[in-house]
Amino acid sequence: MNTSKLAALIMFSALFLQPLIALAQTADLNLSEIGVNNNINYAAGDPIAIDTEVRNVGSAASPVFTVNYYVSTDSQITAGDTLLGSANRPALGQGNDDNFTANVNLPGNLAAGNYFIGGIININDGNNANNTNLEDEPISVQGGGGGGGGSALNPGHNGNWWGGASRNGEGVQIEVSNSNIGGRVLVATMYSYNSMGQPIFLLAVGQLANGEAVVTVYIYEGPSWGAGFDPTDLLETQWGTGLFTASSCSSISMTLTPNATYVAQGYTQLSYDLIRLTNSAIPCPL
Repeated sequence: MNTSKLAALIMFSALFLQPLIALAQTADLNLSEIGVNNNINYAAGDPIAIDTEVRNVGSAASPVFTVNYYVSTDSQITAGDTLLGSANRPALGQGNDDNFTANVNLPGNLAAGNYFIGGIININDGNNANNTNLEDEPISVQGGGGGGGGSALNPGHNGNWWGGASRNGEGVQIEVSNSNIGGRVLVATMYSYNSMGQPIFLLAVGQLANGEAVVTVYIYEGPSWGAGFDPTDLLETQWGTGLFTASSCSSISMTLTPNATYVAQGYTQLSYDLIRLTNSAIPCPL
């Protein structure tokens, strides 16, 4: 082969064959797994953790990409479903997996029912068929998320509350968090006074159901201040029951009902609307 033909062949390879080889080497992201805990009865506005696995089954590294998460009334996840949130992910090498958990919130106005949770990789890798996946089993969402005139209690309600000027000197601290037995729990502490004007401390605890919390209320006495403090002196007694409901992100209704033992000590049922004193660092999604 003479020199001129060899040069022509090299030029042909550079101009035509290398681009073709480059085109053949592309990323192919497969949304291989979407998983959620569907053993929990969720409420509108609840956080939901979505376990995600993305696998690059292509022949080249991917660029950075985004996974969008959706809630759907059926098992066909599309971009037309309700967007829950997104996760921005770094480039993924050829043959590698990306395993992570995305934390999003259900919509605050989500009606009661069963819903599918899924995701879609937002990337143009030439194979969109494997960019979508979902949790096979639907989650159950309880009522109380805005469809019935009320709002669901949620961590966005966390903070300090009071009954306004007419209840000055009395206060309630509220925390709504995930329970270690599933679902959510409300813990409320109240500083008030007994029938003789002595300060008391009440603790209310209860699981959330249908966007509200039915609580058991306890009263405490025992240990003394300072060096004389002895935790074995602590006496926890069931005081009664209660109910907490939310009408908005800035208003909670509270009802506390003493049992017969404490009615005999001068306690009566207490029911009024609470007003927010401090804002939660968690956005109220209602």
